[in-house]
Amino acid sequence: WTEFRTQFKARFETVDEAVDAKERLRTLWQGSMTVPEYAARFNELSTRTGYSKADLRDRFYEHLADSIKDELVHTARPIASLEDLITVSSDIDVRVRQRRAERDRQRGRTTTTTTAAKPAVPLHTTPFTPPARDPNAMDIDATRTREEFNRLMRGKCYGCGSTAHVKKDGGHDRDICGYCRRVGHRETVCMDKFLKKPHSQKLAAT
Repeated sequence: WTEFRTQFKARFETVDEAVDAKERLRTLWQGSMTVPEYAARFNELSTRTGYSKADLRDRFYEHLADSIKDELVHTARPIASLEDLITVSSDIDVRVRQRRAERDRQRGRTTTTTTAAKPAVPLHTTPFTPPARDPNAMDIDATRTREEFNRLMRGKCYGCGSTAHVKKDGGHDRDICGYCRRVGHRETVCMDKFLKKPHSQKLAAT
């Protein structure tokens, strides 16, 4: 009886553990966490879910912060596996947070200049130096072609840039591009923007 009870308990505790891990993974989002923090919690739960590597990769991507997803659209680095996705997302997260800190410091210097007791005296501030550019990011300063755009978007949704679905399954029918004003895609994957076409001021007819 003791042996039977031990086996019975071990079997059903394992099932309960997997169900609990799946539910906790379903409600886990990056939110305000850094990507490494999010990845650590994700990996802790994922080993107990029984999900395939492909499923885990898609679930990790879906719950990333939008700021990270927006930058992933432009990267040429491999992100097909969960490991590669975590590595690239972590690098992007560092750059995004550094850029945010720079903007905050710049905003603080602007406020100091505006509220200075003697505005007539010029205040010497350190000139803003943009961060080193990611060589893998989409280069909209160079001459581009449609073929290059299509090559960059290979395997990604033409509506938002996600690798988790194709455009027809992305629900982008009502999305309006902030650059060309056309319906059906977001500005982050706008071909007109990539090709450096003039910014449209009019809303395209639907």
